[in-house]
Amino acid sequence: KKMGGKASSILKKIDASDNDPGRMDREIQKLFKKFDKDGSGALCGGEFSALIDEVTAYVYKEIEGMEAGTQYDKEVVREYCKNFLDVNKDGACTLAEIRSRLPALLNADGD
Repeated sequence: KKMGGKASSILKKIDASDNDPGRMDREIQKLFKKFDKDGSGALCGGEFSALIDEVTAYVYKEIEGMEAGTQYDKEVVREYCKNFLDVNKDGACTLAEIRSRLPALLNADGD
């Protein structure tokens, strides 16, 4: 999985650019393009699953880092991330959905 590391570093940049909307938007677009393999403008099926895997791993690591010893079930975290990003529950995720939801999801670990 050579992509893994890179997606997590993009997520880290998105998470860190709260005060820089321009930078955040560039990183979100980069992340989206990375997973939108067929260029359809939406992440569906395997593309969406791959994104959710990366986001889950990131959020899970952040939560564990904050509350060491509090064992969250990774599957629960994954389900939460998936539902949070797929607003209309159509099993796909558009760039607009990611723009409006991902920053808040990544920040959920900070408060």
